[in-house]
Amino acid sequence: MRPIYETTETHSKELKIANFVADKWKCAMTKTPLRYCVDFMAVRDGLVVAFVEIKCRNYSWEKINGWGGYMFSLGKYIESKAMAEATGVPFILIVETTTGLYHQIFKTWDKNPAVQLGGRTDRSDWQDLEPVVILPCAGFIQL
Repeated sequence: MRPIYETTETHSKELKIANFVADKWKCAMTKTPLRYCVDFMAVRDGLVVAFVEIKCRNYSWEKINGWGGYMFSLGKYIESKAMAEATGVPFILIVETTTGLYHQIFKTWDKNPAVQLGGRTDRSDWQDLEPVVILPCAGFIQL
C-alpha cells in the first residue's frame, strides 16, 4: 500500500486558504469526498460554482516561473478537465508559495498539452514520478 503524504498540517493549510478564498469570492468552500480529484467545491446559493484544487509549495513563484511554469499531475489535469467539461462548472487551481497565493481558472483546456516526466525523487517512492503538464505562470493571477 502506498504511503499517504498529506498530513493534518497539510489539511489545516488548505482549509485556511479555502476560508480566505471563500471570504474573498463570497462563497462557501465545501470539502469533497476522497473519491473526487479536487479538494473543494465552491458553493453559492446551493449550487457548485467551481471545483477547486489547493496546492501548498515551499518555494517562490519566481522559482516556479524559472522552471517554465507550475508542474501539475497529468492525472489531476485529465480528471479536473473531465469534471469541468461534464458539468460546465469551471476548475480553479490555487497555488500557495512562499511569495504569494496564485490561481488559474480553467474554463477552456489546452487540447494538446506538453506532457513531461516530473515529480519527486527524494522519497524513494517510484510512484512519485509521473506524467505532468507544465502550466505557464502567465495563466495565473495573484490573489
